[in-house]
Amino acid sequence: MPSPYTLLKQAINLFLANFGYFFKFWLVQLGISLAIILLIVIPFVINGALVATGTWQAWAVALAGIGVIAAVIIFTWLFSAMYVQVKSVLDQSHLPIRQLLGQGWQVTGKAVVTVLLSTLLLVLGLALLVVPGLIFMVWFGFALPILFTENKWGWSALKASRAMVKGKFKQVLWYLSFPTLVVIGIQVIIGLLSSLVPLIAGVLNVLFSIVSIPLGIVTALYLFSVYKQFSLTQSSS
Repeated sequence: MPSPYTLLKQAINLFLANFGYFFKFWLVQLGISLAIILLIVIPFVINGALVATGTWQAWAVALAGIGVIAAVIIFTWLFSAMYVQVKSVLDQSHLPIRQLLGQGWQVTGKAVVTVLLSTLLLVLGLALLVVPGLIFMVWFGFALPILFTENKWGWSALKASRAMVKGKFKQVLWYLSFPTLVVIGIQVIIGLLSSLVPLIAGVLNVLFSIVSIPLGIVTALYLFSVYKQFSLTQSSS
């Protein structure tokens, strides 16, 4: 089985090789996101520009509330579409943007339920003791790849993820935590260099911020690759 370093390197190379494809869809996501932000902000802008009555203020709050609800749904939709895109890159189908949005919308509800369940269990585990939270994080680490690959969601996705981890807990923990450890390591190095050479601190922080923009896509590519490797291991055992 490839090492975490090898899989992360492959994920970065995949992102770079498909940069144009990812960037085009990112522009679409950005446009939709800005439209939603405007939907939330505009009522308050109009409210401030007019001599507002109590009634208008209430309508402004109500419209902004509707905008927030719409934003949660649409951002989850875009998140799901991004995962569909990552899967399409890995299986080399490279779906058109319209299909990415369409398939993302079809699984939005399932993604909401799956993410909510895993997040609630993770928060509950962390609230009780740190260790249960970490255990849940590893157990359910493959829930999203399972949703988008096997079309299992909710408890079914969580159970399938736990079944994949069974007997491989330490190995899965190492693979899932590797990207986070790399990011922490880079931040530590930047901190040390900034303290030694203060003049370059600003440049290093800007460079790190730019590199961090595609981090979500690279992490998703890595997560799907790790899931695939452990799925193959499970099938052969």
